Amino acid sequence: MSSYVPPMHVPLEPKWKHWPTYIYDKNYNYGINFYQPMLDHIDRQARCSSLPRDYCARKTEPPELPWSDGRALWEGKPIETYSRHELIRRAIDAEDEARDHLSQFKIANRSDFSLSKTAQASHVTREVFPRKFEDFRLKPLPLLVDSARTKAEARQLQREMADIDFRSLRDVQHMSEVQDALDHGRSLRGKSARAIEFHLTAEALKNLNKSQELADIRKYQRETASANYSWDCRDHLKLMEERTRNLLDEDRLTAPLNSLSRELKGYEEKSSNYYLDKRYRHPTRPRRLYGCLGIRPA
Repeated sequence: MSSYVPPMHVPLEPKWKHWPTYIYDKNYNYGINFYQPMLDHIDRQARCSSLPRDYCARKTEPPELPWSDGRALWEGKPIETYSRHELIRRAIDAEDEARDHLSQFKIANRSDFSLSKTAQASHVTREVFPRKFEDFRLKPLPLLVDSARTKAEARQLQREMADIDFRSLRDVQHMSEVQDALDHGRSLRGKSARAIEFHLTAEALKNLNKSQELADIRKYQRETASANYSWDCRDHLKLMEERTRNLLDEDRLTAPLNSLSRELKGYEEKSSNYYLDKRYRHPTRPRRLYGCLGIRPA
């Protein structure tokens, strides 16, 4: 009979340590694949409640769990996960059973660990699903699909309204330009040639002043950008000079330490050679060596 083989050896530590993720994944794959036949057996028993008794007796025989010695053959199999609808149904069923059990059990017959786990199971849906879906956990799947479709339609309607607002703003801008042109034509109507010339000259000077202001602003921006770039270059050069100076100072400080280290290594080699020579020059060494070899010394 094969002995129990732990999933992976984890040495004892004086305090808790977070191990790499692959260790937890490997242990989880080992455990879930080891108990997968038993989980399938439980699912078959739950489904056989409405089937004939003979068929259920054949299908609900106790399964054989895999051997630990052959774990290399089955521990890397892909994990069979439940669908979202099945997960919702199982979580709600477990929560209802836990709440029913809490309302009937006697506290004297239960341990603290069992009581705490049953209390946790009574609100398992809050742990399995996000908080924002808590109000929708009792709704069937078609209602969730309808709500998702409604949200998509609302987003599409918002995009269409944004396009309409953009087109209306563009039309208003075009109408304002047309109105300005009409006002300009009315202002020139009924004036003499000199008045029209004076009006056009004033508008041209106004446009020139605006263009000159824009040119001055752009020139100032270019000068500011070039000044900032020059200051950045100066700071970078200062930083590089300081870093080079630090490296040179470090080399200057470590040079005596390197020479001292070499001298100490030389002394260590000399002392080891001295002790080796003293050991091999021991007067009883040849006699012991020849005695081990079975040769009588001369």
